[in-house]
Amino acid sequence: METAVKALFHAEGIEAFGVLPYAACRSTYPALFARRDPAFTPQSVLLFLVPYYTGPAENLSLYAVSRDYHLYMRALSDRLLATLHAAHPTA
Repeated sequence: METAVKALFHAEGIEAFGVLPYAACRSTYPALFARRDPAFTPQSVLLFLVPYYTGPAENLSLYAVSRDYHLYMRALSDRLLATLHAAHPTA
């Protein structure tokens, strides 16, 4: 895996990540790819675990302490895609 991608994950506090060949995976929604670009053939799958627990909170439910994961994942996805595109501009 590229150093830039590893550095991005480490900067985000994400220590568990890896790449699998797409052929080793089972897609539950393969039409998603065809809808975006019929010529696109996935080659790899990037897997990672996002740390979510921020510690105990006083007078709040734990889900209310962290930033909404939808917002976090959107921002992380944007940063990750920019990093991957810079490393692989034609992919």
